[in-house]
Amino acid sequence: MNRILYAFTTLSALCFASCAGTYDIKGTSNDSNLEESKIYLTVLHNNEPKNIDSCEVVHGQFHFDGPVDSVRVAMIGQLPVVLEEGEITVKDDNTQSSATGTPLNDKLTNFMRKYQQIINQYAELQRRPYQAMMNGEDMNSVQMEVEKKSNKRIVIISRIIAIIAVGVCFAFYSTARNDKENEAYEYAMNSSDPMVLQSYLDTYKDAPEEHIDSIQAHLTLLNQGNQDWANACMSGTKSALEQYLQQHPNSPFKTQAMEKIDSIDWATAQATNTVEAFEKYLEQHPSGEYTDEANDKINSFNAQTVQPEEKLMVGSTFRNFFTAINNKDEDMLSTCVGRIMTSFLGKPDATRSDVLTFMKKIYKPTVASMTWASLADYNISKKEIGEEKYEYSVNFNATQAVNNSDGTQEKNKYRISAKINPDGLITELNMTKILE
Repeated sequence: MNRILYAFTTLSALCFASCAGTYDIKGTSNDSNLEESKIYLTVLHNNEPKNIDSCEVVHGQFHFDGPVDSVRVAMIGQLPVVLEEGEITVKDDNTQSSATGTPLNDKLTNFMRKYQQIINQYAELQRRPYQAMMNGEDMNSVQMEVEKKSNKRIVIISRIIAIIAVGVCFAFYSTARNDKENEAYEYAMNSSDPMVLQSYLDTYKDAPEEHIDSIQAHLTLLNQGNQDWANACMSGTKSALEQYLQQHPNSPFKTQAMEKIDSIDWATAQATNTVEAFEKYLEQHPSGEYTDEANDKINSFNAQTVQPEEKLMVGSTFRNFFTAINNKDEDMLSTCVGRIMTSFLGKPDATRSDVLTFMKKIYKPTVASMTWASLADYNISKKEIGEEKYEYSVNFNATQAVNNSDGTQEKNKYRISAKINPDGLITELNMTKILE
């Protein structure tokens, strides 16, 4: 009996099949010797028994559970149990032990019961000659009867074992086949490679109809996506690529499409070649391939182009300068010019004192008041003289209105050429009177 169980266990172990799920074994035992003692769940590993779990028997009950990574036969004491997905009920008593609740365990238990019936009949047959001798029957006839029935019992046992073994192997094979198909199906459905999907269809022609339909639909969608991608690439336009991404948001070519759009927008910015164009590129592609180049271009433009706020600064500087002269405000005038000016009215290396002296000279005793005003027709250029520090060269026209004490008035117009440093101070100023 034990040899047959061992052979059956070995055969089952060879029929290894990949699975998914868990087993849950709930067992009872009326053997008082097992109470509060440990029992083991044992499998064959490299043809050697290996304990994979253990538990204590408490009030005649015990419990095992675990993941089903393969359908295989384990032993609880002398009782074989198939570890398959589901709830397995184990009964271990003095008269009969069983494992039921799942398909293979039900088949195994039925086999063991039929096998035990045949063994009992065979034992009864072995006692037949002794009973015949005690009853005074013809021993030759009895012996022929025993041999005939013995041979029949052996054939029956062999056939049952063969049928059960084939059934178990087929069940294991079917489980493995189904699990492998499910794994291949999940992999194919998550793939964006048409060859993977076609391989599934070629390999699992007998797969469930819903699986085949899903794979074929997915393959059709992928093939359509590939054709749409080819069309978008042939078009080479931004609108075609954006339409492709809208139709196929999860396409395997998404990154390539976005890179192509990035390149198209960069080419457009370069062709336009304005600060606004490069700023628009950065807004559309904050992490684009050409962000560094775009920032360099903007910085280069800023180094050459006078910005609106810079124009306001220049106008404010000269407005303050003329207001100080009009009001004869020496302190205000000093704050408008640098400590050393490269040139002031033709004098090199002029100081603030030179500027104040100029103001005093133009206010002759005969002058009652004076009004200087910029015509605000500034022609401004700038030059970078440090990191993001600029010097501004300015040309513009200004008027001078002189009110004399005798009531007469003089009006003059000047062309002024000046420079302003990064701190907004005038560092050079020369003027030429315009004769009209």
